[in-house]
Amino acid sequence: TDSYAPGFYGAPTPITVPPGVVTTADPVLAVTRGTIAGTVRDASTGSGVAGAWVAALNPADGTFERGAVALSSGWFSLGGLRPGEHLLLFLDRTGAHPARFHPNVAAAPDATRLDVVGGATTNGDATVDGQPIPAPASYVRGTVTRAGSGTALSGIQVIALRQADFAFIRGTTTDGSGRYTLNVPSGDSYKVGFIDPTARHAMEWYNDRAAQALFSADNV
Repeated sequence: TDSYAPGFYGAPTPITVPPGVVTTADPVLAVTRGTIAGTVRDASTGSGVAGAWVAALNPADGTFERGAVALSSGWFSLGGLRPGEHLLLFLDRTGAHPARFHPNVAAAPDATRLDVVGGATTNGDATVDGQPIPAPASYVRGTVTRAGSGTALSGIQVIALRQADFAFIRGTTTDGSGRYTLNVPSGDSYKVGFIDPTARHAMEWYNDRAAQALFSADNV
């Protein structure tokens, strides 16, 4: 998993093992992964955005790395991140806040990159603007399964972006059977994406389109 740096015991230190004797050697490995933690709040009220989805992205190509769900206070923690710079994206599944990059910008090029150090925690406190919640009038429903096996995948985050301007509209999570129901305003087309917050599955858009294929992904 590359979570710890390889190394020798000691400098290295030779270990003598006499016949019939158990010799103890307690090596210490350096931690190679770090954490981003903080609280995401509403820019106007200062209240924590409960249940906000927080995603760490690779700034080089925008690929998803790891995700977390904020507590009721808005606090979140993203562990297991490689050393170096990361982008932080905030999504409110209710649609009460638009998608925002850290600290509170709409576009990735304008975002502040957060530097992660192995074995340390980087502060990721941020605020996000509010917006009127779009009235849901229609539904997008389906089931998310693992490619090849057909196994239903629970806990997958499903997002809808308005096709006209790629604005984030709403999100939901698959249930224990991999099913989801996404409430959206009627009369529009959407790009529907699927994210595994554990990063065990690659992010995709509807109809098995790769994460980088947003512009050519099929509309729903």
